[in-house]
Amino acid sequence: IHKFLWRQFNGLIVISQGLKKVLDAQGLSSIVAEDAVDIKEFKEISKATARNKLNLDLKKKIIIYTGSLYERKGVYVLANAAKKIDDPNVLFLFIGGVNGNSDVLKMKKYLVKYQITNINLTGFVSPDLIPLYLSSADILVLPSSAKGKESREYTSPMKLFEYLAAGRPIVATSTPANEEILNDNNAYLVQPDNPEDLARGLKNIINNYPLARKLGINAVIEVKKYTWTKRVDKIIKYISNI
Repeated sequence: IHKFLWRQFNGLIVISQGLKKVLDAQGLSSIVAEDAVDIKEFKEISKATARNKLNLDLKKKIIIYTGSLYERKGVYVLANAAKKIDDPNVLFLFIGGVNGNSDVLKMKKYLVKYQITNINLTGFVSPDLIPLYLSSADILVLPSSAKGKESREYTSPMKLFEYLAAGRPIVATSTPANEEILNDNNAYLVQPDNPEDLARGLKNIINNYPLARKLGINAVIEVKKYTWTKRVDKIIKYISNI
């Protein structure tokens, strides 16, 4: 059905190279227009300012994940990685939840069952608070799973671009979808679905301030390519040439 519908269009706009490859194999015209971010929402928010507004401890190392808490997002791998970081000064925040926070309740039960005590769950928060939360972090995590094709190849996570805009070091899994944007210059890449390697990556950033600072600076440089305005310009140019 999809193939029949796609052939009725002069062109298609997709969010990742993985999706474009599917269309290319069908001989269909398409363009990749990745998701993007409004950079100005993240400007001039210091870590101290963000933490004061959110009532977060100024002395702790805070590691943040945002988004839904489904298994395909890699959050259970992240939870297991958190358990391996036995440091009272490190706190993980999982920001988000969907479907009436049913995924949050499932995660709560998991944390209790496996005695993981260094993760706080906020549940769903208003989107306008996301820049504050991300700016409060020492590290941002994108633990995408490679087990499913959607997560591994097709997605263009909105959080990825928000993470870049926040200017904090990113620890991310090395899936094809993530590596369309991320590399060793703007993120610390680890093996997907591997809590030991994820924990190792997080510890390396915690203990290496020069590297953390370099990745944060490079993230801000990288995100300038991915504004909503540039995305619209790219799409308009494509449409006008069809």
